[in-house]
Amino acid sequence: FKASKNLNGEDALQLPTDFGMIRDDQLPALIARLQGPGYKLTANHPDPLPGEEDSIVAESGTEKISIGLDSDLRPQRLKITTSAGIGSVLITYSDYVQNGNAFYPKTMLIKPDGQQQGIEVRFDKVELNPNLKDTDYRLRGKPILELEN
Repeated sequence: FKASKNLNGEDALQLPTDFGMIRDDQLPALIARLQGPGYKLTANHPDPLPGEEDSIVAESGTEKISIGLDSDLRPQRLKITTSAGIGSVLITYSDYVQNGNAFYPKTMLIKPDGQQQGIEVRFDKVELNPNLKDTDYRLRGKPILELEN
């Protein structure tokens, strides 16, 4: 994690929210969300058509997730909209790398609706299924969610 040395004020207060969005918008979190009860998934067509973007739409009672797929049928663009408008976001995944039998994006762009700025995440290294402990999610001895400065 790298941040500007001059991170203070509103930017510093926004940091826990930003970390939460990064955590919640990772592909495993999205997949777990879509496997929950109440989501209905539909595709724009059963088989990929040449020159046409493939997409999947997942809908629940209050949320709609539109998933644009790349040429290898991996998530590329997600648009999450809610009936209340709160929590709507556009997410872009790119720079997929293979790790074992799985592919994972090294770059994520997260742009919440109604905010001027978004978040760009670039992973230097992707390790799937590492043995992480709760202490691995602490900076300077404090849990990430409690960080304010």
